[in-house]
Amino acid sequence: MWGLDLSENRLTSVPTELGGLTALIMLSLHGNQLTSVPAELGGLTALIMLSLYGNQLTSVPPELGRLNALTTLYLLENRLTSVPAELGGLAALSTLHLDGNQLTSVPATLGRLTTLTTLGLRGNQLTSVPAELGRLTALKSLDLRGNQLTSVPAEWDEGAVPGHSKLEKRGCVIHPQCRRSCEEKRHEMEAAQEQRREAQAFAEKKRREAEATEKKLREVEAAEEKRREAVVAKLKRRDTEASEKQRREVAAAAEKQREAEASEKKTREVEDAAEKRREAAAGAAATKLGDRHALLAWRAECPELRALWPDGAVGPPRWRHACHVVIRCC
Repeated sequence: MWGLDLSENRLTSVPTELGGLTALIMLSLHGNQLTSVPAELGGLTALIMLSLYGNQLTSVPPELGRLNALTTLYLLENRLTSVPAELGGLAALSTLHLDGNQLTSVPATLGRLTTLTTLGLRGNQLTSVPAELGRLTALKSLDLRGNQLTSVPAEWDEGAVPGHSKLEKRGCVIHPQCRRSCEEKRHEMEAAQEQRREAQAFAEKKRREAEATEKKLREVEAAEEKRREAVVAKLKRRDTEASEKQRREVAAAAEKQREAEASEKKTREVEDAAEKRREAAAGAAATKLGDRHALLAWRAECPELRALWPDGAVGPPRWRHACHVVIRCC
């Protein structure tokens, strides 16, 4: 069998027995729904062309590196994020297309493909390419468009005429858009970095301003809190002083009340004592008045009684008054 074309179908897998077709020269599996291919394909030692583009491959087996007769390998338009380093052992390979995948890097071993004339890496996510690709002495076309490159390896420019890499000097066509894209992306990245620095500086400024504002706010709040505490302390002190004053006033009023009561008690006691003395004197006077002869004797001694009871009168007209006069005379 010379060739097998299973392209543009809905295949989701490839039978491992396919690896037993050791005389197969061409194998086309493009335009299917393959997510992987069996490692047994590495046994197709006579294979010259292998087409796997337009599938959903996320990886390819490293055993493909044993296809020593392979000259053309199409792996474009898949979902590859990497390719095995063993592909650098494809000594007869002249065309390799890896366009339209999700590659972030390519192995440096591809620099050993000394017979490679066409290398397609367009539309991936490459940020750099290995300097070893500069050793591809037979390379005639290198497509790096649509990646995220900001520069090409410095080694490619060593010894080259201005504006041309060593690859271009040897006749390799590096698409002009690759160089423009690298330059534009470098400028874009520099501008983005500058914008990031400005944004960071602005954010830092705003952060410091926010911290200063917050600090000032805390200071104002602390001052306000101290003021409130001072006002509360003053009010408490005033209340305490008022309470103390009121307590002193109450104590003074109570003391005055006690003093007034004591004075009133003493006055009553004095009055009671005077009353008792008067009563005693009145009793004594009454005793004396009970005897007319004694009263006459008092009359002789007391001018007031004589005025109250003149000579020739039977007795004093006001007996009680006479008693009080006698008491005073006593």
